[in-house]
Amino acid sequence: MEIHTSLLTNKWHELLVLTTSSYQSIHGTRRMGTTRSDGESAELHQEVATNLVTLQTCLTSMMGRPITMDQLRQDVGNMVEKITKVITSVRDFRLSMQEYVCLKVVAMLTQDGVVQHPELEAIHDRYMTCLRHFTEYNFPAHPNRVQDLLVKLPEVQEAAGLLLESKMFYVPFLLNSTISSSRSEDLSTGSR
Repeated sequence: MEIHTSLLTNKWHELLVLTTSSYQSIHGTRRMGTTRSDGESAELHQEVATNLVTLQTCLTSMMGRPITMDQLRQDVGNMVEKITKVITSVRDFRLSMQEYVCLKVVAMLTQDGVVQHPELEAIHDRYMTCLRHFTEYNFPAHPNRVQDLLVKLPEVQEAAGLLLESKMFYVPFLLNSTISSSRSEDLSTGSR
């Protein structure tokens, strides 16, 4: 119990960013974008702007007073950009629910690729084996898929570090609110 409490205490922010990104990958829509001359995706910049507008709308509603875009950019702009990069990376990868579950356990148990508590190494190994078998069976044309997934964890950690510094832990929840509301609209429209 002590180890599990310690893991959750030290990893909740990473799990939140990973869950947000995975939710967007699994339940959101995949967007195609163009690349700008500086190598950045025009879609990424548009998505960051969209996410900032979503936050502005939600926070203005929650606070009962207007939140300016300049305020928002200053307070959480960098964090929203990093989280959005993770979201687009995971979404473009087309992460599956099974991969997400395995990756979540691996992320919780490791720091910089090393299992944090030797007592939990068997659990880590079990989930890594499961992830490898799943990807080998479902993605035989992509033999490096597990490695490509694991490379995303440092990106998640970086974005989660900014989340922790900002103390605005609710931002990922609000970023997913557009998916929830658009899915609700799709369901209500489809039932007519």
